[in-house]
Amino acid sequence: MKDEKIKNAVILTGVGSVTSYHVHAVSSNTLLAKLAYSEHAGSMDLIVVNGYVPGGRIHAHITMTDDKKAFGGRLHEETKVFTFAIITLGRLEDNIDLCRFDDSNWR
Repeated sequence: MKDEKIKNAVILTGVGSVTSYHVHAVSSNTLLAKLAYSEHAGSMDLIVVNGYVPGGRIHAHITMTDDKKAFGGRLHEETKVFTFAIITLGRLEDNIDLCRFDDSNWR
């Protein structure tokens, strides 16, 4: 996001494919939530991307599929694109404060 000078945005959608992924998902129902991490090398179709860009940070969730199952979680940067990844953003004004969107202490 730094190269594009995008401070705040909504990730509207995304599609593509990956050769490896690294995601995490919530694995408890109490705060501070426990996280389950998944990493795997292998081709997957990327069928959904959504999330936010608060203050220049990417907070994206993805859903992927192979020929047997669909799954996903919060995207980590170790995920590698295969053929392409097309991500559509809705750019928001820079002066909007989105810093609490992913703050679990905010009520």
